[in-house]
Amino acid sequence: LGPRLVEINLIGPAAQLYLAAELPKEAVDVFIQSDNWSKARRLAKEIDPSLVSYVESQQKFKLKNQGNVEQLADIDIASALDLLAEQGQWTRCIEKAKQQGNPILQKYLAQYAAQLIRDNEAPAALSLYLQYGSPALPQNYTVYHRIATECFALREPDGMNLWKDLRGFLFQVVKAIKAMDAADNGALEKFELLLSIAHYYATRAACRQVSALQNISVKISLALLRHTDLIPCDKGFYEAGMDLRQLGRESEAFVMLNHYLDVCEAIEEGSGDLVDHTDLGSTDFPSS
Repeated sequence: LGPRLVEINLIGPAAQLYLAAELPKEAVDVFIQSDNWSKARRLAKEIDPSLVSYVESQQKFKLKNQGNVEQLADIDIASALDLLAEQGQWTRCIEKAKQQGNPILQKYLAQYAAQLIRDNEAPAALSLYLQYGSPALPQNYTVYHRIATECFALREPDGMNLWKDLRGFLFQVVKAIKAMDAADNGALEKFELLLSIAHYYATRAACRQVSALQNISVKISLALLRHTDLIPCDKGFYEAGMDLRQLGRESEAFVMLNHYLDVCEAIEEGSGDLVDHTDLGSTDFPSS
């Protein structure tokens, strides 16, 4: 009889019938099925307070399945933000997270940045933190590090306009770590190194715009080879070789470009044993 009363929209009598039969959960379900959440919650409080959490979980589940973010946010902002993130509605997610305070905002910024990195859009992730800030949160360090190394991997024509922004971003990270009550010296050392590399790239980009500074530009390209454990090895040697060739330093350019070819072959074959470091034995460039 109960289901029949629900079918003909006699919600109140159906609930009363279940209550008379001492079936409180079924009585609450009647209001849930008709989306009458306020009555379902009120009835649960009156007959069995333990059913209140059941009503709330059912409402969240239904709103989430419907994609009803606005109503879901009224009762559970965390679930609403998670739903927006799952749907890829990152702009709305970040805007709503911003209203909940910086800890919540940083959580979803990190998730968004990680997604952008996976999509090969590290510059967009960088822009995100330039806009909202990059506090010294240990759980964010991996994302910060990935942003830097992914930007280092950009070819110069693509990445030229990023270097100043990347340097500014890493400077803020270093500054934030130093301002901590108990600074993480390990993290500080790593990000200071990344900041130095970003500064090299920014300075080299500026020097390349002035003909009289081309010699300094080449020196920076060679100095960057000390960090081929952080920047792509093939990129580093190719750029150094081409810069040397442009200055007419052919013998040095030959060594760098020959090593570049060895590295490319090793990458293709998946074996570092193919790289001959003999010509670079007197340098402090990483050999692994």
